[in-house]
Amino acid sequence: LHAPHISAGRLPTNLGLRLFVDGLMQVGELTDEERRALDAGAAQEDGGTVLEQAAARLSGLTQSASLVVAPKTDAPLSHVEFVAAGLDGFAHAVSVLAGGAYGARHLRAFRQAVVAATLWAAGLALCIGAFYLILGKPLLWLFTTEVPEVREAAALYLPWLVVSPLVSVWGYMLDGVFIGATRSAEMRNAMVLSLACFLVACWPLIPLWQNHGLWAAFMVFMAARGVTLGLYYPGLERSLARAVSAGPERTPAGPGGGPAG
Repeated sequence: LHAPHISAGRLPTNLGLRLFVDGLMQVGELTDEERRALDAGAAQEDGGTVLEQAAARLSGLTQSASLVVAPKTDAPLSHVEFVAAGLDGFAHAVSVLAGGAYGARHLRAFRQAVVAATLWAAGLALCIGAFYLILGKPLLWLFTTEVPEVREAAALYLPWLVVSPLVSVWGYMLDGVFIGATRSAEMRNAMVLSLACFLVACWPLIPLWQNHGLWAAFMVFMAARGVTLGLYYPGLERSLARAVSAGPERTPAGPGGGPAG
């Protein structure tokens, strides 16, 4: 070690760096037992297990830390964010419009807002599903690494990308309706039931289908959100009908604060 000047910290000399590099470059022969252990680890079918065992074997043989980095394959997760952002736009719209009608005790305007926003969101979900069905592979090729194995692995999950907006749209829309009506208790209960459905689905599906099982359980969760909120929806309309019968309807406010058209 040496110091470039009096107040500096200590740095390795050129001779010290050479000693370190020479130590890294030492080559030794593997024993037959070590070769058999490496071959046994490579024979595993699960890719995660192969990487884990390879890192452990390398660390043990070299007596050093071992780090294995796999290619990034988060394109399907980016799709989930895209679908959520797109469908949530209609959920925000119905939250404002239906919420204004609910607060004004205007049952007809409330139903019109729910039906219109749901039809638009369902149309968008169909378009997103068709888009991924037709252009899914080119998009995966664009957003994933050029390693063929990674692209092939990502392409296995394309069917889930096609199905997910069609399953998820109902939960997103009804979320907006209940948020606008400020009915948080029903949303809480529906989410608890949906989470229970997800956990129950994970138990058999993940051991059976691995990552596909996780996707299937996620679809069960999104479908359960729509179903449970849908079961609560008639009660929401009944409560609004009772409020209308108890007092006169008011003119619902539009998004800008004025009367809705």
